[in-house]
Amino acid sequence: MTDINTRSLSGIFTLVTLILAVAAVGKLLGLDIGEALYLGMLLVVGLLRLVYYFAGRKRNQREA
Repeated sequence: MTDINTRSLSGIFTLVTLILAVAAVGKLLGLDIGEALYLGMLLVVGLLRLVYYFAGRKRNQREA
């Protein structure tokens, strides 16, 4: 069995914390907990998609 390195563990912790924080804000806005968690996951996936998109564009511009 492989060990989880510190970088992966801190990344997982950050993602879970971000999802739960957005879910808490959604709950304060009057959403059900399921809707708030869904909104949190959707927001995190969207943000990660944008980060990878722009990181890929910068890398392609440097190679060209």
